[in-house]
Order: sequence, then C-alpha cells, then structure tokens
Amino acid sequence: MARFTEKESGETLMKYMFAASVLFAGLASTQASAQDMQAQLTLESAATIRDACLAHAAENDMVIAIAVFDNRGMMVTYAAMDGIAAAIPDVAMWKGRSAAKYRYATSVTADWGGDAPEIAVWEGGLPIFMADGSPLGGVGVSGAASADDVACIMAGVEAAGLVTELAAD
Repeated sequence: MARFTEKESGETLMKYMFAASVLFAGLASTQASAQDMQAQLTLESAATIRDACLAHAAENDMVIAIAVFDNRGMMVTYAAMDGIAAAIPDVAMWKGRSAAKYRYATSVTADWGGDAPEIAVWEGGLPIFMADGSPLGGVGVSGAASADDVACIMAGVEAAGLVTELAAD
C-alpha cells in the first residue's frame, strides 16, 4: 500500500474536488439548457389570453374569474371581475392548473374519476399549446355556464395565436 505525505494527500484531494465540481457544473448546464429549449408561456401571451377572455365575458354579460398557468402548473396571471362570488376564483385556478399539468381539457379529466392530485372534474379548463404541439400551460375560467367558460378561454387563446388541442396526425 502506497503512503502519501500530508501534502500529497491534500493535493490529490484538491484534484478530485476540482474534477467533481467541473462534472457537476457540466451536468447543471446541460439540465438548464434542456429547460431553456422548452417552449415557455410568456407573460405577454398570458396577459393577452386574460384580457381577451375578460373582454369576451364583458361583451356577453358574464362575470368570471380567469387563471393562466405555465406548463409546470405555476400561475402566470389571474383576474376576477367585479361581483364574482367568493369561491369562483379558486375554481378557475383549480381548472387552469389541472389543464396545465395534465395537458387535457377538464371535460376529459372529469371522466378520469378525480383520484389524481389537483385534477379538475368540471368543464372550464383547457391546455395551451403552440401550433407545433409544444405545451405551454393551461387556462381555467369559472363563473358562467361551462360552455361559456370554454368560449371565453377560446377567445383568449385565439387572440394570443395559440391552440388548445394538438393537431391530429
């Protein structure tokens, strides 16, 4: 068994620590690069969705709440119209987060039974995709009839130039 002096042991340890730090830095930058390459919902697009939905609701005498989420289920923007009932904003957030995380309309996830975490079982949440199918997030609207909630979402998503369904192959 080779014996090292204290100085040689310290130098060897420093070399291993340097090599490990270079390796971990490379892994971290690879992970960050992969995340950077994913399509991201911008605040501008989310605000366009929100504002067009609110305008659609006002034009159609609806009082709604809207919540827009990114593809990780993090809220990007939210609004509630004056006069909204107290529980409605929470329902809009529930629907939007579900659509963002599961990437399905809540009318579809309603049929799944509701056992999965944060899964919405009421219509009024739609996922958002780029035209190429890249997932961006989800939108939830509540306060009107389900079909009106969905129409409101569609007005917002179309105004932003995005889609709510993957194109059929």
